[in-house]
Amino acid sequence: MNRGANTKTEPSPTTSVTRMTKDATVHGRSPASFWILALFAAILCLPPFVLISFPPATDLPQHLGQIYLLDETLKGNTDAFSVNWYAPNNLIYLVLAANSYLIPPPLSGKMTMLILVLLWTGAVFVLSRDRNRAAEIAVLAVMLTYNLSFYWGYLNFLIGWPFFVLWLSQSLKPMNKRRWLNLLLLSVLLYASHALWFVIGSVWLFIRVIQQQDWRHILHRMSPVFPIGLVAILWYTHLSSAREAAGFDTAPYWFKAPYARLAPDYLVDSMFGGIKGMLEPLASLAILGWVLIALYTNRGHLKERIGTPLVTCALMFVAIALFAPDRYMNTIYFAQRWFPCAIILLILALPRPAAKMHLTRALVLGVLLLFSVQTARSWYLFERRELSGLRESLNVLPQNQRVLGLEFVKTSAYLKGRPFLQVFAYAQVFKGGDLNFSFAEHSSGIVSYKDPRRKDWTYGLVWSSEKVALDDFQHFDYVLANGDVAFHTRMSTLQTINPVSATGRWHLYQVLR
Repeated sequence: MNRGANTKTEPSPTTSVTRMTKDATVHGRSPASFWILALFAAILCLPPFVLISFPPATDLPQHLGQIYLLDETLKGNTDAFSVNWYAPNNLIYLVLAANSYLIPPPLSGKMTMLILVLLWTGAVFVLSRDRNRAAEIAVLAVMLTYNLSFYWGYLNFLIGWPFFVLWLSQSLKPMNKRRWLNLLLLSVLLYASHALWFVIGSVWLFIRVIQQQDWRHILHRMSPVFPIGLVAILWYTHLSSAREAAGFDTAPYWFKAPYARLAPDYLVDSMFGGIKGMLEPLASLAILGWVLIALYTNRGHLKERIGTPLVTCALMFVAIALFAPDRYMNTIYFAQRWFPCAIILLILALPRPAAKMHLTRALVLGVLLLFSVQTARSWYLFERRELSGLRESLNVLPQNQRVLGLEFVKTSAYLKGRPFLQVFAYAQVFKGGDLNFSFAEHSSGIVSYKDPRRKDWTYGLVWSSEKVALDDFQHFDYVLANGDVAFHTRMSTLQTINPVSATGRWHLYQVLR
């Protein structure tokens, strides 16, 4: 019997189910609509950066200060520092250096933080596209780019997430020569981003291959991490001894038990951890509601629609967030910083709720817009009210002075954590010179002291400025202090310092000898 081109066939029930499953989980009607939605999500990330000059990222000024020290060291203007060319955690300094040489501070810092937000956003959409997840799920996950690591300014850590996403994508595909080379290159980039990302990438790859029975196959799949692994071991030994010699506490500490880390307030702070008030709890409830609706409306097809590898990877991050030390090697929030990554992966692993696509997309874009606008409002109020006087103080500070930073206002009315902790380091970023504390003492940046720094002033003034003594002033030329009216009134009565700027919360004082 001749079956011509006009013969019609009905789709089988299996084909229909397959199409329904795909329609419920993949990115949308076309690649163009997917990336248009990604573009809208990226645009909605911009409002917080529009009205401010100083992004509320605690460690950002110190990272910018590393670029100043690098420039001075390469020019031969100082012999106290060495450049750690082969250490990890240096990839972010390429971005910082490029921005610092192209645009002046503080715009260079703002541009760096914006680039990191866009990289996280792009990584979420790339992973969503690669794993055939719905685009609107990625939009919802974009809120988590404004997380605890962002607000604390862990720039080295932040730049590692996009490369881990690529690492995750490559590890889920069959191994061949090209993919082996890709993993080798990505292992270098993970190490260059942050040593912890290299460790996590190695652990994830081991989880992927451990079920194999052939040990030769396991060694072959793990071999891309071996060369950098040896370098990492040597570097870690050096870092541990250097930090101990500098007087830092490198022991692990568990401040909260695993069950205590499941408390709602702790989970919200782990997911976001930046803005005070109801914004972050409401954003967390929006994510929880999305997850519950997605589970309920897909309850009959979860097994075929859920992204199992993404769930597995998310559970790896959850295990770290629950059981790792809170502090280790003088690194705070050692465990908590992984939680946003876990939530992003869990969100992407789930199918989108079984509802009209236009409705769900409008919903997630609206949630992201509200989150972004409220974040912008908090940033603006923080800078206008709580960084008042900072720009004026930096403008009148002479070049290349020794500056003592004092923080007598510990917390913010708008932001969580310690957002004022390293603000004084902008003195070095704007005008050069030296500070009472520098990241060069950590031996984990691109520039470090060749020998442990001698300090003749009170130890720990960065975290505990109330310990300052009158004799401490004599080791510096200027004091940049954050305080209320009563504090600055008392400071103006001292005979050893002279007020130079006297507006706002931040004042500059000249030390008299």
